[in-house]
Amino acid sequence: MDRKQTTIYDYLSKKDDELYIKLVNLKNGDSISTENIIIYLNKFGFYEVSYQDEEESAFRQLTDCYNYVSEKLDELKMK
Repeated sequence: MDRKQTTIYDYLSKKDDELYIKLVNLKNGDSISTENIIIYLNKFGFYEVSYQDEEESAFRQLTDCYNYVSEKLDELKMK
């Protein structure tokens, strides 16, 4: 059975989450980093996520990027 750790933002609005706010405010060409995860919004509007030695991931939708990064952050907390 696959369990997912929940966070306070699963019950509150994502709009209260600092990570979500930072992603919403990214402009093309800007990047942010948190816990060795770098998120870059390229000129085509794709969110490119670099995480340690993993292959870079790209997301068209902000919510997909947010969910991916949140999952990675949860994994780091569980280590």
